[in-house]
Amino acid sequence: MCTDLSSASDWLVECAGSLHLLGVREVVLAHVADAFADSPSHLMQPDIDGAFARQVASLENCDFSVHVDAALSHPAFSLGDLIERHQASLVVLAPDATEACGGWLVRRGGTRAVSGMEAPVLLGSSRALQDESGRSCTRLLHHVLYAADLGPAPDGVFDFVLGLASLGVRTFTLLHVRRPGAPGGARPDTREAERLDAMKRMLLSKGVEVVHSLIETGAAADVIGARVSGSEHSLVVIGAPGQRVDADHVGDHISEIVVRQARCPVLLVPPLGQRVSA
Repeated sequence: MCTDLSSASDWLVECAGSLHLLGVREVVLAHVADAFADSPSHLMQPDIDGAFARQVASLENCDFSVHVDAALSHPAFSLGDLIERHQASLVVLAPDATEACGGWLVRRGGTRAVSGMEAPVLLGSSRALQDESGRSCTRLLHHVLYAADLGPAPDGVFDFVLGLASLGVRTFTLLHVRRPGAPGGARPDTREAERLDAMKRMLLSKGVEVVHSLIETGAAADVIGARVSGSEHSLVVIGAPGQRVDADHVGDHISEIVVRQARCPVLLVPPLGQRVSA
């Protein structure tokens, strides 16, 4: 869990309880100060210590086992190192974080900055913070949208989605976006519909109450971005940047649009062969 110890990272603490829904029991609260900056941190040491103590106490109050990792490095290189050092199965980044692990890199390089990560990355939504009800935290698994990749080479993301279903997701929406110029035009390919239907049956077998399956035609970034800009979904799952979401292989662009438009947290999942063992 990456923090820059600012108010933006308070989202991490405020939503920490919902991470239990994802099976999280142990948290490493990490802060990376930029060793190459004129001032290694935007906070003075007493402020750093106080902010750490406050956030650790809040996490412990949520019944997490908490460890602290305060490194002096460069945010552009630190996130992967932290994952490897702690064998992290999930990385959590706050919205608009400045120096939080790879937050510096994500903010400047887009979601492509996490394309090589070996663990799923949960990105908080700045727009979700405008929801005073806190719904995006307390109902994390209420209605999950999965932007499905129906390409010929499976990336294992749906296997991860099945794992989420086992944690108690109530409603899933499976969304596949076809390019306007794809074979068959705007009419869905029978094979695509069959694959979505197979996914639907598998999710229902995991105890999911309702599964919607949608095939829409258009630019994937626009279609998915429009879907997640409302308040219907509590979590969006998408392949990590660089993964196929449509036949144009523009997953990095799509994920950036999704993160920017979403009113709920976005979970970026790397391909199975790249992922560390949970």
